[in-house]
Amino acid sequence: MVGDVGGDDGLDNEIISVDLSRLNSNVEQIFFVLNSYNQIDFDKIPFASIRLYEGTPTRVNKVFASYNIVRDSAFAYKVAMILGKLYKRNGEWKFSAIGEPTSDRKLDELILNSVVKYL
Repeated sequence: MVGDVGGDDGLDNEIISVDLSRLNSNVEQIFFVLNSYNQIDFDKIPFASIRLYEGTPTRVNKVFASYNIVRDSAFAYKVAMILGKLYKRNGEWKFSAIGEPTSDRKLDELILNSVVKYL
């Protein structure tokens, strides 16, 4: 939850991994959201960028979405966003990049007000 404090080292500082083979078979959608735990505006977080990819940090097979939230003015004064969603179609997982910053301040607001429109 700290990130790069001494400069941008180009490495992934925080990683969330999802192993789709371990999900219950009735799961149809997974949303990826971001909410600033300390309520710090995205444009105030140095070197803040996000990428969603298939693979591992040392072997990226495919980048599905990338957001440079500190440099994109759409994210200024925002603390929450919907990154994208994984969904099943004909038994195969697909990804839809959304990249929508929201005015929600808390995670529960983000889910109630924003994610539901993409269900």
